[in-house]
Amino acid sequence: MKKYIINIILVITALMLVPSCQDLTEVNENPNAIEPDQSDPNILVTTVISEVSDEYIDYLGYGLFAGVMQHCQKDAWFSSFNDYDWSSESWEGYYGILRTNELLLHISAQNEEFYSFHHGVGLVMKAFIFGLITDTWGDCPYSQALQGNGEITTPVYDSQKDVYLGVINTLKEAIPYLKASKGIEANADILYHGDAEKWKKFANALILRYSMRVSNKMPEFARQEFENVVDNSIIFESNDDNAAAAYPGNNMEDSWPYNIVYDDTQGSNYRRIKACDTFTDELKALGDPRIHEWFNMVEVSTKLSDTVTVNGATYEIDGKMIRFYNTNSEEAALVDTSSDYVGIPPNLTAPQNYNLNPEGSQNSFNKYVSFLNDQFKEPKGDFLKARIITYSEVNFLLAEAALKGWSVNKNAEDYYNEAIKASFDMWGVTGIDEYLENDGVKWGTGSWDEPLEQLINQKWISSWTYQHEAWLDYLRTGYPKLSIGPNAVRDHIPYRFMYGSDESSYNTENYSTAVGRLEMTSYSQGIQDSPWSKPWLYQNGIDEP
Repeated sequence: MKKYIINIILVITALMLVPSCQDLTEVNENPNAIEPDQSDPNILVTTVISEVSDEYIDYLGYGLFAGVMQHCQKDAWFSSFNDYDWSSESWEGYYGILRTNELLLHISAQNEEFYSFHHGVGLVMKAFIFGLITDTWGDCPYSQALQGNGEITTPVYDSQKDVYLGVINTLKEAIPYLKASKGIEANADILYHGDAEKWKKFANALILRYSMRVSNKMPEFARQEFENVVDNSIIFESNDDNAAAAYPGNNMEDSWPYNIVYDDTQGSNYRRIKACDTFTDELKALGDPRIHEWFNMVEVSTKLSDTVTVNGATYEIDGKMIRFYNTNSEEAALVDTSSDYVGIPPNLTAPQNYNLNPEGSQNSFNKYVSFLNDQFKEPKGDFLKARIITYSEVNFLLAEAALKGWSVNKNAEDYYNEAIKASFDMWGVTGIDEYLENDGVKWGTGSWDEPLEQLINQKWISSWTYQHEAWLDYLRTGYPKLSIGPNAVRDHIPYRFMYGSDESSYNTENYSTAVGRLEMTSYSQGIQDSPWSKPWLYQNGIDEP
């Protein structure tokens, strides 16, 4: 969405700066530029929301972590997506958005009554972005961040614990500012169109998320913060409250990621991304109709027959293309004979070859595995949104709180059922009543080790398109149970991103201090700043504030 917003800024700026007659002694500045303090807060609101939504979904949620959490696998250029082949990752993009957001906070503070709403939005987005950074990297610059125009060019890294505490406090600070404001233009707020009450619900939803995030490390603090929201604040009541930005779909930058309208090349990401069998097998085992909304049925299914003489022969039967192999052939053990949805197993050495794809190259078109649903080819759509947090997730959080014995308004089963129903409604899928009666879906049924496993398994399913949350839940709870395939860099899912190379080069002392606080594991293989070294959140021991 970035280029879309930048174009808006340029057009509005040009209109604001129509030349006028001036005394020559006054002409000592660029007539085509404006000072930062003159920026329109409405444009800044749009810019911050659109850019962080795009980053959250495009690269993290629907991008990298869809592979990590085995919703999908790539069959071309797949090493980081499928196999955790991660190197250092820069956070400059997120701090860049924070700098824009800091300008929004600065300008709105100059006229707090007129721009109160903008200030509240800026605080919520500041909390969310810092939360996203510490979720993903661990310790990070926080208290001394965004002060590069002053004297601090090498900020200290605050502990992950202190960043989470700051995030929750900032969300609470934001809520009084979120009130009806004369200054907001409805179209500028691409999340809630200037609805202050929905922004309050959004802020409270994030407090629930981050309170649960730290509940293993700060259980009393987390319980207090969570219960305070439930007892005293407004929270999401339906999918109408979802923090989800729609895509305009005008060009590649403001469209749904990996669509084929603006990227129809042979190497397009839509072509590369396929279903993962971890996910499709689970959806099929539970009789989950959401699979039809998320994936296409395999174009050519495979069957075994004792009478086949030519392995791989394909025929059209009743309008369906079917490929045949002899039951007694060596190839029979290598094919997936599912007639509906075929996913690629995780971490394969050569996923492009899966299910005996005869082309077998990274530019091939494997019609023997399931592609994403056709709706994901489009640049925009009713269900194609950058979801930050949803009514479904809030109900899963409330269900988990009930399991912990925290004071909430309903029991775990009621919240669990409502969470799944919300996911069905969000994706336009029917059949919820029947689904909730299926074995393994109905609360207390199935072969789960404990109720939390059943809950998190459904939350993992419902995290489709924002799987970054599923990754954090997995690291916190150990669920869902995922098996690591043969080509993974390590036999464990990573705990974090490695710090960017600029940090080790230009902020060496503070970088080294932060790295020293990481806890190495056997998967770190002697490297402290490793994706498999644990930040504070996953280290043992209670650490209340």
